Amino acid sequence: MSKYLFVFEIRVVFYELLKVSFSIFAMSKFIKQRICIKFCLRNQFSAVDTLRMVQKAFGDEAMSKKNVYKWFTVQIDKGIVEGCV
Repeated sequence: MSKYLFVFEIRVVFYELLKVSFSIFAMSKFIKQRICIKFCLRNQFSAVDTLRMVQKAFGDEAMSKKNVYKWFTVQIDKGIVEGCV
């Protein structure tokens, strides 16, 4: 299996996860996006890929680039997600 096919499959799972989890729980849009950022970190996506995925999933309601990067680094700095660079 190529690396790109694997990344594509992860992204499909990511979008399906968004649909299911967000239809069940009524959370604020920023909490949802922080959950997605944590998901991307645990699956070792870069900050740039995370930003693209959040923007694609949430469209006009997506966090700003600055806030996505902030939450990305906050999760790493707190040690919540181990093994992510």
